[in-house]
Amino acid sequence: MERDTIHKIILSVIREFNEQVPEENRVKDVNENDDIKLYGTGGALDSIGLINFIMITESIFSDKHAVSVNLADESLFSGGINHFETNTSIVNYIYGLLGNV
Repeated sequence: MERDTIHKIILSVIREFNEQVPEENRVKDVNENDDIKLYGTGGALDSIGLINFIMITESIFSDKHAVSVNLADESLFSGGINHFETNTSIVNYIYGLLGNV
């Protein structure tokens, strides 16, 4: 799967997440060309929001693209790396998970 395709999927995940949560918990300024701060210092997602985001992400990849992505894994924060810090970091992480390193 191409990195650009994964990026578009993640943007759709953010939009779906925003539809499911109250306005004050939404990810702000969703723009296709921006690096969107998601989780961590200054991020829009708290721990419950992150869990919801992971579930939506896995579901969209599975249901709409027939691709299995397991994001709830012990390596998610391995080595002190926050793969959910921004939309770009999660795209890169999923790209690597799918064997496109």
